[in-house]
Amino acid sequence: DWVTTYELFRGKANEEEGTSEERFVGKFKGRFCLYKLTDGGEGGSEAVRDMGHYRIDRGIPPNNQVQVLIRVYIISASNLHPADPDGKADPYIVLRIGKNEIKDRDNYIPKELNPVFGRSFELQATFPQ
Repeated sequence: DWVTTYELFRGKANEEEGTSEERFVGKFKGRFCLYKLTDGGEGGSEAVRDMGHYRIDRGIPPNNQVQVLIRVYIISASNLHPADPDGKADPYIVLRIGKNEIKDRDNYIPKELNPVFGRSFELQATFPQ
């Protein structure tokens, strides 16, 4: 598997409010690559290396625009804030990337703060834009 799963939490990492379980809001599955700067830069490579700066490797192709297909899987949500007077919410999914937007209002889940959606969506985008 070439991706890593990262847990997402509400608030700052050093906050003492609530347990990790209460602050948990979801998971991100993806990949980030950082490479240590080894040449060029101000002050010579030794100064930059000691400071621990990172950059994208020069071996990466130029930053030309590319069309991509983004597939998003939304399994569930937890601990949503109530929006209705009865202390519940009627959640639905909204996805935005650039000028593209998907509003899935037709598949809202009535009176639920911990909905299970089990939905997937595809969006086309151009990076960078």
